[in-house]
Amino acid sequence: MRTARIEVITMPRDRYVTIADVARSANVSRSLVSFVLNGRNEVAPATRARILQAIEELGYRPNAVARNLAMKRAGAIGIVCDMETYQDPLDMQFLAAILTTVSEMGRRVMLIPADDRQIQEVAQDRAVDGIIFLDERVSDPRIAHLLEMGIPAVELWGDHLDAALRRGFEELALHLESRGLQRVVCLCGPYDKLFVTKFKQILTDTLQEHDIAVTRAHFCPPDTEVEAVHAVADELKREGATVIVASSDKLAINAIHALHSARLRVPDDCAVTGFGDVPTAQWVQPTLTTIRVPVRAMSLWAVAKIFKEEGTDQRQIEYNAVGCRLIVRRSC
Repeated sequence: MRTARIEVITMPRDRYVTIADVARSANVSRSLVSFVLNGRNEVAPATRARILQAIEELGYRPNAVARNLAMKRAGAIGIVCDMETYQDPLDMQFLAAILTTVSEMGRRVMLIPADDRQIQEVAQDRAVDGIIFLDERVSDPRIAHLLEMGIPAVELWGDHLDAALRRGFEELALHLESRGLQRVVCLCGPYDKLFVTKFKQILTDTLQEHDIAVTRAHFCPPDTEVEAVHAVADELKREGATVIVASSDKLAINAIHALHSARLRVPDDCAVTGFGDVPTAQWVQPTLTTIRVPVRAMSLWAVAKIFKEEGTDQRQIEYNAVGCRLIVRRSC
């Protein structure tokens, strides 16, 4: 029986290894090499092993541009984010998790400013295979418009993730009940953000089911956030402090500083809870009680919605994503 051999090929350092080089080294056709690279099953195990050995020894890497052209895709995902994204620790965790997930898939990321004209240009040029929005707005027409153009587009806080918020708020409601706290002030980000709207509505509905009232909600624009939080602290000092539930850990930490400035003790005079469980939640004094968000699972869900051909189990990803839970520390 004739034994197949692998021809040893030394490549010049200034030249890329090609499929033809791999085929010659493994003594097979280029078609067989392509079959192995594309995961097809028509190749005999011994031949597949020989091709994989040649790929490893030559250091072959598929040409991403050629592969994407052949598959009619860009090999990249777009992320729409505004300047507020870079100022919020939780948003930055989402951004980092999406970048990591996409990188592990061998794809690229394009950061797109939250500018309608630039989003339209990227879509028309087919520069990305899909777009994830980190700055979802209330009644946002951009996603529907992209879908009409044939560009997959998703919002990070999709409707199915309402259950994630409700689960965290249920745990929060039970915790507030156990401490006898019945009056809540909601401290929110910009009112035109979809997440903020969902946060306020689902929080209010969930707490009401436990006979806990949201007495008022304050929306804090990023450019006046610190001043707004201090005004809320002064108001609570005059009217009697209760508990502040903030839509982000950043807001909650600012609230703690403002309450200290108003000579109110946390949590004795006024309790504070946040949302996100970013690293600084454990550094502030007192340490912040907050709702932990499944950042990695949610990011994987969003990326999988764009790259559907990766064969991920969408139902399992969605199940994992619905996992917000309360982390009790000293602030409440």
